[in-house]
Amino acid sequence: MEAGYIALRDRLQQLLARAATLDEVLGLEKQIARLQADIDGLQARIDQLKSQAQLALLSVSLERKRVLGPLAVVGRAIGKLASKLFVIR
Repeated sequence: MEAGYIALRDRLQQLLARAATLDEVLGLEKQIARLQADIDGLQARIDQLKSQAQLALLSVSLERKRVLGPLAVVGRAIGKLASKLFVIR
């Protein structure tokens, strides 16, 4: 969309170079100024959106839940039992 405005502004500047009357010059300069303001506004909006997009970084970390096998379950139970034999509370 901005490219269309820029192309139109450039075309108006070419016409301005060939303008023959003061009214043509003033009219073209007014249109060029309006288009340039639109272009500047669009560019500011693009810059703002780019900045927001950079801030919208998302990070995801996935981890698998560890499931103990039968030997680990038995080993853990034996460990808890052994710790109760030697720990005085």
